[in-house]
Amino acid sequence: MDSIKNWLSKYFKFLILVALMYQPLFGHLDTLCIRIWDEARPANNAYEMMYSGWSIVTTFLGKPDLYSTKPPLFVWIQVLSIKLFGFNEIAIRLPTAIIAFFTCILMLVFSQRYFKSTWLGIIAVMVLITTKGYIGIHVARTGDYDTLLTFLLFGSALLLFGLTHHLKPKWLYGLATLLIMAIWTKGVAGMLFLPSFFLYVLYKRQLKTFLTNKHIYIGALLVILFGLGYYPLREWCSPGYLNAIWGNELGGRFNSVIEGHQHPFTFYFSQLYYYHFSYWILGLPIAICFGLFSTNKRYKEFTIYALFVTIGYFLIISSAQTKVPWYNAPLFPFFSLVIAVMGMTVFDFLKGLNTKRYVSYNFLPYVFLVFLFFKPYSDIFQATYIPEEPSWSKPGKEIAYFLRDGAKGYNDIDGNYLLHQSYPAMVLFYVRYLKEKDIQVKFADPKILKIGDTAILSHKNIRQQIDSLYEYEAIKTRGDVLQFKVLGRKD
Repeated sequence: MDSIKNWLSKYFKFLILVALMYQPLFGHLDTLCIRIWDEARPANNAYEMMYSGWSIVTTFLGKPDLYSTKPPLFVWIQVLSIKLFGFNEIAIRLPTAIIAFFTCILMLVFSQRYFKSTWLGIIAVMVLITTKGYIGIHVARTGDYDTLLTFLLFGSALLLFGLTHHLKPKWLYGLATLLIMAIWTKGVAGMLFLPSFFLYVLYKRQLKTFLTNKHIYIGALLVILFGLGYYPLREWCSPGYLNAIWGNELGGRFNSVIEGHQHPFTFYFSQLYYYHFSYWILGLPIAICFGLFSTNKRYKEFTIYALFVTIGYFLIISSAQTKVPWYNAPLFPFFSLVIAVMGMTVFDFLKGLNTKRYVSYNFLPYVFLVFLFFKPYSDIFQATYIPEEPSWSKPGKEIAYFLRDGAKGYNDIDGNYLLHQSYPAMVLFYVRYLKEKDIQVKFADPKILKIGDTAILSHKNIRQQIDSLYEYEAIKTRGDVLQFKVLGRKD
């Protein structure tokens, strides 16, 4: 009995934390359909690679993908997931949820080893999983690159921080490995912490120590050969890749606006303030002051380091002409730890109060945590337990839900033609999803339909074309989706 009691007293808080993490990270991952752009594209890349075999060249519709030019590490992970769980939303999204879970674990372990505080790590995890910019579309709950990139950049930053204390070769090679993996995840974005790393080493007056260590040069050579070396290798395998990279990832994305993502310099601050970090943004400056003026040297040192990393990265992404909301995702683990430093300061203060005069046990620190996280967690829980399609995106997504319902037997769509003329990645995912369930839906030109054919459309311009070409009978509708049977041609 005593052993059980001791085990619970030691691990109960971790069990509670994991239980609280489950819904924001893993709950109802398959409720919303696959997102049309950056989620559907790698999902189709992974599907094609599953059948064509492992390669460093991702393909779309059987041809080398020169639109989504990111390296293949994340696609490889998705291929493994598809092999384990089948081709569906869970298989596409579970890898990012697992990576987000390990990001939380990494924060917890770092807090235990550096701050010598489990509770600080728990607070940091709770801040991260109540961050709307992290728990949501395009980061922790969809099959996109940014969760993996965030994990790798955060891990590399912690290793660099450790290297400024102890220049251990194994840590240095670990840093090189994570940088290589970050490059193989999202290319140049995997190196955007490097200027901050350099400036922090200068601030610590350790540049000479780093430059006189042979392992620095070996690590740098490894990053160049196995990280940046991906680019000429991919060009050799798929000519034209470097030109596509220049337009989509390097000069094009930084120096010009791509795909209409034009926003002012203050765009990312506005995103943090009004949505992504809205629960915590007003406390962030206070937390920074707590850290900078703390008598705890570790709090102060990490806060300074977090400022170097986050300000440097923030300035880079804000200076780029193309600004996309989820580019700020790598900031969130650092913000969470800085907020946790302030939270832990209050927690320790309350824990030190003498309450024995009133109660036998001091519950005040835990009451503080409940008060702090009740509202943010309740909102995140609600948003992830009953995910809802935003009203502005429903018209473009109804076709995905209609096809998915066909796989569930709610719509009889086997043998139907699909009339679709816009960007095909999302719809293609569900056509392939149906194919894996032996339900055949084929893309077709509206002009080739014959009497007796059954087809599905979801665009007004196609509807107008069908109205002018055919007499038809409506079978089923959903939003802007129409399933119909051709009765005859109009003269």
